[in-house]
Amino acid sequence: MLCVLVVDDEEWIRLGIVSKLKKSRFDFREILQAQSAEQALETALERRPDIVLCDIRMDGMDGLVFSRRLLESLPDTRIVIISGYNDFAYAKEAIRLGVVDYLLKPIDADSLNQALERCIRQLTEKHQNRCAITAVKKARQRKALRSVAAELLEQDEPDYGRLFGAYTGGGFFQAVDFYLDISCSLSADTLDEHIGKLFHGLVLGENLIYYENRRNEFLIVLYTPPGGTGYEPDAFVQTLESSLCTEISSISPHQYTFGISGPSPDFGEAVHEAVCCMKHRVLCAGKSRIHQDDISPFSSGKIDGAFLSDLKEVLCRRDLQHLEPVLKSMYASIESSSVSYESLQSLYLRVLILLREHVSLPSARPLQMPPEIYYFSSVWDWIDFLKELLTRYFEEDQPISGGADPRLELVEQVQSYIRENFAKKLSLSEIAQQQHINYCYLSLLFKDVAKVTFQDYLMDVRLNHACQLLQTGKYKVKDVAELSGFFDQHYFSKTFKKATGYTPREYQVAKQKETEN
Repeated sequence: MLCVLVVDDEEWIRLGIVSKLKKSRFDFREILQAQSAEQALETALERRPDIVLCDIRMDGMDGLVFSRRLLESLPDTRIVIISGYNDFAYAKEAIRLGVVDYLLKPIDADSLNQALERCIRQLTEKHQNRCAITAVKKARQRKALRSVAAELLEQDEPDYGRLFGAYTGGGFFQAVDFYLDISCSLSADTLDEHIGKLFHGLVLGENLIYYENRRNEFLIVLYTPPGGTGYEPDAFVQTLESSLCTEISSISPHQYTFGISGPSPDFGEAVHEAVCCMKHRVLCAGKSRIHQDDISPFSSGKIDGAFLSDLKEVLCRRDLQHLEPVLKSMYASIESSSVSYESLQSLYLRVLILLREHVSLPSARPLQMPPEIYYFSSVWDWIDFLKELLTRYFEEDQPISGGADPRLELVEQVQSYIRENFAKKLSLSEIAQQQHINYCYLSLLFKDVAKVTFQDYLMDVRLNHACQLLQTGKYKVKDVAELSGFFDQHYFSKTFKKATGYTPREYQVAKQKETEN
């Protein structure tokens, strides 16, 4: 709502204008009055009105001098000059000063409404431009800060004062390691938008930083100066989780984990604890937030690796019959030992070495596996992945009628399903369940065969369909987004421009002009 100031040395004229303002279609927060230019200038500097209606001829300071002085102090204020004379020289000078309109007395309601409409339109455009410029500046600052963070944190003794403006040499750090599973992709810019809405007193570069640790993994570090109150990472994470769910689910359903550290005077220790907590997602199946207390039961257990020799024998003999019993034995051994993450990762690497030694893929392609076991959502997810992987590769050793490649056929089925259902919310995990396949295996297989990730393929199909609809000129942008599988119009417009260089509306207009020519 806007504030208006009416300036005229004749009271009956002021009151008449005020009456018309109250009857206009615009809802003003406040309507102020002044009987002289001097009083108006004082009132304006104190109350900062959005619009000023000012008589051009008053005793003392006239309307043009007043306008010049007001705009020097409040350049965003919109001014409408009122005159009892159709004086071209005055009107020309008013326009040169930047006055929005020049109205002749007596003022009729239509002329006043049109002048107010022009003022409000200019104020709105000014505000939108300022917001856009601010957003660009903040985005550049965030990118610069992430770059500085990544560079400084590689040093032996980082200068935390360059990362945290509030840093005074004491206090404590708390870290949050956010991981989004491999079936989805989240850019740092997307995370920017959501974290920026959630600070609640936290200021980026003052007492909070974040940076991309690995693909789909982001570290958020909070700093509390000496004597300050902690920022309760759990409350921060809960709000962040709620906001991100909307954005990520518009791309695809997902799994995610937050590893949350306790307070520590040492930056590196806080980060290490958060990362360690997050990696225990494979042992804390189903938990989206993991603290130090959650991982303490897994700190000392060791695995009896006797089953590794059984697995090696199964691999050497391509013994599909005994594969499942051996994998179940592995799972039982892990579950019964309260194994530490380090021991589990060591076992994972030993199994990976066995697979690379004994599983030869078609066309001599290397076996693609995640570098660490925490990429799997649970131990059973990993075991199920191994079962799926080895079963299919053992079966490939058997003669296949017609020479069809079952891996290629499976990926083609998934691609066909995407082309038929792209307008719905799709996830690789749901498709994997329909095909009775481990979704981690399907994710790696899809990328291996199609040479593109599931998510990128789905995005290409959706964007191509959106282009086809826009070219017809029959649909609104909102409808195109929904019909193409985008359930958030803002996300659709941003993604479309990033892919094509045009906003959806610009693309639609450009294609219509091509058709006309």
